[in-house]
Amino acid sequence: MSVNEHSAERKHWGEYNIFVLANENGVKVEVSDLGATIVNFWVKDRSNIKRNIVLGYDTDDEYLSGGAYIGAVVGPWGNRIRNGEFELNGKPVQLDQNEGNSHLHGGSCALHKRRWNVTASQKQSISLQTEVINGEGGYPADLTLRVTYHLNNDNELKIDYRVDSTGDCPVNPTQHAYFNLSGRHNDIRNHVVTIDADEYWQVDSASIPINRRSVSGTVMDFLSPKKVDIGLVSQDSEIKAAKGYDHCYIIKGDGVRNVARVFEPETGIKLEVLSDRPAIQFYTGNHLTGEVMSNGKPFVQYAGLCLETQAFPDQVNMPDESASALMSADKPFQSTTVYKVHVDLP
Repeated sequence: MSVNEHSAERKHWGEYNIFVLANENGVKVEVSDLGATIVNFWVKDRSNIKRNIVLGYDTDDEYLSGGAYIGAVVGPWGNRIRNGEFELNGKPVQLDQNEGNSHLHGGSCALHKRRWNVTASQKQSISLQTEVINGEGGYPADLTLRVTYHLNNDNELKIDYRVDSTGDCPVNPTQHAYFNLSGRHNDIRNHVVTIDADEYWQVDSASIPINRRSVSGTVMDFLSPKKVDIGLVSQDSEIKAAKGYDHCYIIKGDGVRNVARVFEPETGIKLEVLSDRPAIQFYTGNHLTGEVMSNGKPFVQYAGLCLETQAFPDQVNMPDESASALMSADKPFQSTTVYKVHVDLP
């Protein structure tokens, strides 16, 4: 790929590169070819102070050694598959088991720790691509995965995914950014969250779905705006078992629509999530460790929250849902997610 005055700004970053997307409002998103990772996401708050609203490290080495998928695209199958196994065209398929007995976020495919090829670069967009070979991580086909980040002047970061395959294969890529709308000055307990879901998946001890449950009357209910800490301090058995939120919400409607919103009262920064996916995994950084972030502060429990647009966890093993979790050679996977930022002025 040639670089010219119409390309995104490129900065060398260890053995990798960072590409800078900037709009006319001062929003700046920095994406690396390591893991197609969102490294920084700069937004001005209500006091016109620049805030970096995602968690991240300083160096490429820290991303390569880290284990929390910080800011990366994960897959081919994001989230979990029970025992790493499923049936495909009447035959058993065994994927890597890299979280206990489960398959998580693509196993040894490790999209988050590989170099993606940059296939197109413009001032406000970057396209990246990587390949998975048949049998890698147990996946039963050759896959070509593409992701395009486009930042527009409406403060929308649009993420377009496309996956092409040589055969039938489960595919569910997602973005694993950890958001903190305080600019990482505080944890996310005081963030106010809304999720457009009447139901969520109750999970077992391995975080595999077992029942669809109504959110009504539970700490899982985010249909109306609610401070995250209300659930975190509750005695709810599911919250206690997960040490916070790590639950998949079943989103109402179809097509690209509003699925979730987050607001930080002190900075006035709002994040709106739109997607065409059927679900969103809400995770509150329950297992973040004390590694040091790029601002010199440690990653601590609840330092950031993830809003991962996706299919249902273990959907390939759900009799009524498995077909829609598969792609084929003549049916590429395509999906769009949008992260839109606003500022609530005083």
